[in-house]
Order: sequence, then C-alpha cells, then structure tokens
Amino acid sequence: MSVVFACSSCGGQLQTSEAAVGRRTTCPHCRANIAVPASALRTTHGSPFQVLAGDPGDPYAPPQPLAGDVSIADPESGTVIVTEPMRRELAATRPWVLFMAVVMWLACGLIAMASFFVFMAALMSLSRNQAPGAEILVIVFYPVMAALYGVFAWLLQQYAGNLGAFGRSNRGEELLAALRSQKSFWRLAGIIVIAYLCLIVVVFIGAILWAVLSM
Repeated sequence: MSVVFACSSCGGQLQTSEAAVGRRTTCPHCRANIAVPASALRTTHGSPFQVLAGDPGDPYAPPQPLAGDVSIADPESGTVIVTEPMRRELAATRPWVLFMAVVMWLACGLIAMASFFVFMAALMSLSRNQAPGAEILVIVFYPVMAALYGVFAWLLQQYAGNLGAFGRSNRGEELLAALRSQKSFWRLAGIIVIAYLCLIVVVFIGAILWAVLSM
C-alpha cells in the first residue's frame, strides 16, 4: 500500500510506500530532508515511489522533473527521474572507471608477457633435456590470471562507455546498460572471491588431514 503526503518545506505532493512512514527522505521538488508523516493519506494506487505533479487535487498525475533532471519512461514502473546531482555523480565516476580499466588492461598485458617468457624458458629446459619444474604451474596460472584481468578491464570499459553515452544522450537505455555492466563486474568479482574462499577451505582441510595422517 502507498501513502501520499505533502512536503513540509515546499508543499509539493509526493507518494511512497507505507513502510517509509516515520523515515526521512529527500523531497525531489526542493531537495529538503523531510520526514514521511504518520498522518500521510493511504492509497492503493501509484508506484512504490513517485514524484507527483504540483497540483494537490491530482495526486496521481505523472512525475514532473525539475530543471536539469532527466525523465526516463519505463514500461514497468512508469516514469523514472534521474536528478541533476545523480547525473553529476555518475559523470564523476566515469574517469575513475576508465583509469581502473586501463590499469587492468596493462596488468593483463604484463601477465601475458610474463607467461610467454616463462613458456620460452620451459622450452629451453626441455631442449637441454631438463624437466621443467615450477614453470609448468606458472604457464597454467598466468594465462588464467591474464584472462580474468582482461574480462574485468572489458567490463569496466563497457561501464565507462555506457556512462559516457548516457551523459551525452540522457537515454535510459544507456543508463540501464551501464548498470548491467556494473552488475556483471561485481558478479564476476563475487564469484572469484567465493572460489578463493573455497580454495582456502580446501587447503586448510588438506593441511589438517596431512598433519593427522603424518602422526
């Protein structure tokens, strides 16, 4: 269920979920930090949060963006407003994302180069009838690391590109694509962390079993 209430600072009409009653929020009309009053009018209409038109007699009118805001039509949730401060923060994020993408591309190239030299060293050992030792592990491990760095760099590059496209066109498709690239980046990072933790657990259990069996 939703509630409709007036901003205590500017009088603008807002709508939010009933669960937000008693909490504080920012009025999209005047940017004041206000509390959702317990006396807010309950209604079963409207989206979970919607900035309503300034006419108190029409609480279900479409959202009205302020100067500098971007109004994006969404077929599922209705109109979504991206405010000017949100756009500035997204624009300020892009240079750092590009910087991290460049760093990861460089790391990918350096690791791939190191893998190549280790591979050549292993071939030289074989030519001298010497069995390669740790080089085998490096030859297997380094290409995997280079591939992971490359995927991370590509996702960050996509994220930065979509942020730039959104800043130029103010289209919701670019913003959605940027958020999807960000989600893919953090999902991959989470998978790697889970795999790393599982490896630590396996090594820990193996060490305990080896110590027990060695007694």
